[in-house]
Amino acid sequence: MEQQNLFDYALLKEFKVGDLVSWKRLKNAHKEYGYIVEIYSENRGINRSFLFASIITTNGTKEAFHLSYLTKEAS
Repeated sequence: MEQQNLFDYALLKEFKVGDLVSWKRLKNAHKEYGYIVEIYSENRGINRSFLFASIITTNGTKEAFHLSYLTKEAS
């Protein structure tokens, strides 16, 4: 992944494909869990890229999250 103009490049050192991660949604207070299956960058705004992760959740659905929104639970 190209470092130039990548807003949250430092997160690539923390997260890897296969990591167990968690997150909380605003509508409820309990943690949800899933596994990272892909990490990718996406252009947002003018000349700025952000990191996202495709997650397989515990109920089997695939969702995309901004990488900084996730908490690493285990590798």
